Amino acid sequence: MSARCFLVVIVAALTMGTVVIDAGGWVVITLKNVPTHEWVGGGGLIYTVRQHGHTSMNDLTGRVEARKGPMVVRSTARELWGGRLDDIRGGARGVRSPGAYVVDIPFPEPGTWTVDLTAGSGLVGDTLRMTVNVLPRGAAEPVVPATERGQRLFEGKGCATCHKHPEFSSAGTVGVHDMTGKRYTSEYVQTFLLSLPPRTASIESFGKMPNLGLAEHEINSLAAFLGR
Repeated sequence: MSARCFLVVIVAALTMGTVVIDAGGWVVITLKNVPTHEWVGGGGLIYTVRQHGHTSMNDLTGRVEARKGPMVVRSTARELWGGRLDDIRGGARGVRSPGAYVVDIPFPEPGTWTVDLTAGSGLVGDTLRMTVNVLPRGAAEPVVPATERGQRLFEGKGCATCHKHPEFSSAGTVGVHDMTGKRYTSEYVQTFLLSLPPRTASIESFGKMPNLGLAEHEINSLAAFLGR
């Protein structure tokens, strides 16, 4: 399997691609830490927004809406300034992180919550939806299989914006590379992701897969998911 299969190639002749480009393109939302669970009273997301996966987008007004049955929690995101996580959540500022934001989600009760994170760009891919298992205060941290962690990472890191996969809806995504029916060995996925060079926004980077700076355990989980 060639590494080329993983690269996002934008073909202007594709109707959808033409519409996306004419409309200003698309955005990729990437969560710093993809949650598999949270605890009551806690919860929050740090994320980056990049146009076409490379260009940091600042000065956006992002928001979160979390739902569980009739219960709704809404929060507004704020720009991320460097510092300790506790200080950041408390509103302290330091060094501006390009295209990065933080939002609190004070889950009021346990259960399965549907969380919609909207970046505020108005472009394709502007909303990321995920489910979060909220645990009672003091509950033990659950053991999450690597394949499930990998599936959540594929969604939360923004992979599903450009890569069509049968586990995810293709609505609101670019979906240029279709991974339906394809399987990748763990060794291939690990080698490919580790080989991606750092890229800055430029004409040369357009349409190419960005290096997300994934940790080793994240790469291993993605490999487990894509190799199922």
